[in-house]
Amino acid sequence: MATDPELKRELEARLREETVPFEELWLAVSREREEKPMPKWRLTITKGASRDLKGLTPQVQDEIAHKHLPRIASDPYKVGKPLTGGL
Repeated sequence: MATDPELKRELEARLREETVPFEELWLAVSREREEKPMPKWRLTITKGASRDLKGLTPQVQDEIAHKHLPRIASDPYKVGKPLTGGL
């Protein structure tokens, strides 16, 4: 079953308007979604983070702004590792 809320709503709407087997509809919707590019993420820098960035050297600020933040914005789940252990 769909775990993505948007996909679930889309499937439910299509099921109401179409009379096809669920499996067939699921495959059709999945194929359509694979063809569409994923939306880009939007990063929001908080005031505190901005203040912290200003305290760094210009070289480090530049590297963060032009290397790390764009990579994070392109796909946050591919960058870095999950936090583990005692925080």
